[in-house]
Amino acid sequence: MANQRGGSGLTWGASALGGLGAAALGLLYAGYAFGPTEAEVAAWGRVAVILGAALVVGAAAQVATSAALVRVAMPLVAVTTALMQLPPIVLWFVFHGSGISDGTPPSSFVAHWAYALPHAVVVALCIVGALPGAPATAEPRGDPA
Repeated sequence: MANQRGGSGLTWGASALGGLGAAALGLLYAGYAFGPTEAEVAAWGRVAVILGAALVVGAAAQVATSAALVRVAMPLVAVTTALMQLPPIVLWFVFHGSGISDGTPPSSFVAHWAYALPHAVVVALCIVGALPGAPATAEPRGDPA
């Protein structure tokens, strides 16, 4: 008999990886890894860490339970996390080749479009994680013979 808990491995796996990526990126922004930036950038980082952690916990819950709350909340959190990645993607391209500090204090850090790539990966993972998946099965597949 099939186990009706969770979603497909691709779905919850992508959610977990997207959550880990979002949290890692959020830590970089919250920790001012790109030099002195606006307070809103650090706040964005903290929100990304929280959403990333929620995706990881939700992915684990997807495997462990078939609760309707998890089935409804996970795609919403995944889509929200994906949408949150869009401003940094756009801004890394917009500010390519220029400083991102407002000058107080001055910073020699120069933006580059390649910094948008990890955000794009997180978007892709979150979109895959938000897709409906087939129910996971606890039984191994038998020999087709």
